[in-house]
Amino acid sequence: MTKESHTESNAASFWDESTKAFSKARFPWFNNERFMENYRRQTEIMNTTQQIIIESSKSILQLQMQFMKQLFDQLGEQTKHNLSSTSGEEKVAQNVQHTRANFDKAIENAHEINATIAKSNDKIIDTLHRHINESLEESIAAAKKTKRKGEGE
Repeated sequence: MTKESHTESNAASFWDESTKAFSKARFPWFNNERFMENYRRQTEIMNTTQQIIIESSKSILQLQMQFMKQLFDQLGEQTKHNLSSTSGEEKVAQNVQHTRANFDKAIENAHEINATIAKSNDKIIDTLHRHINESLEESIAAAKKTKRKGEGE
């Protein structure tokens, strides 16, 4: 056995023994079940918020892809029109109209993206609010329970 593997083995057995020793320990001020339940909830809330963010990101990417496709389609039409034999004044007027339409579409797209972000933020805030309220209710119930135990002694 090499010195490194012997050291690693000793470290692993030390932590295994320490974990076993404390796994059966019961402290009056620490509730293992409540701790694990709280840990589970924290993990659940993180998963929920991550899922909301992923869904929002997908929606935003889809909106941007649609916008870019429309923009390139319009650019192709505009290029064809600019290469046509129409007069310069008509080309300028058409370009101004296309620019205005593209600008309006970009503003509309920005509003849609902002609405998607706002919805996801609302969902996250509602999830956090619900979780905090549940935790506070549990804390109040635990405090009342502890107070009753103290009065009973």
